[in-house]
Amino acid sequence: MLKLLNDIQPGFDLVEVGDYNETLLMYKGHGSPSLLLESARCNVARFSVKGQAVANLHLSRGDVEKAVDVYREVLATGMWTGGVYLIAEAELKRLGFPPRRP
Repeated sequence: MLKLLNDIQPGFDLVEVGDYNETLLMYKGHGSPSLLLESARCNVARFSVKGQAVANLHLSRGDVEKAVDVYREVLATGMWTGGVYLIAEAELKRLGFPPRRP
């Protein structure tokens, strides 16, 4: 995966894919998952994309509990029109967790 991130650099002035670029930078080590989430919480649509990326990162590092918390936060936005909402729901089901806290 790191080879795929080689060309991703800070400072790109992007409009359409800015959120995705920020998540790629996070994967590369520029910024922390918590800072990415914090900056996105003021915009529901932007949070969904960044939340999904952060949850995936936690999951890839074996921290299922943190991933589940973020997936649930993505679902709590109610932004079901975004594909990331469906992905969060599917990941929770795959992991054996209900979408909402019981």
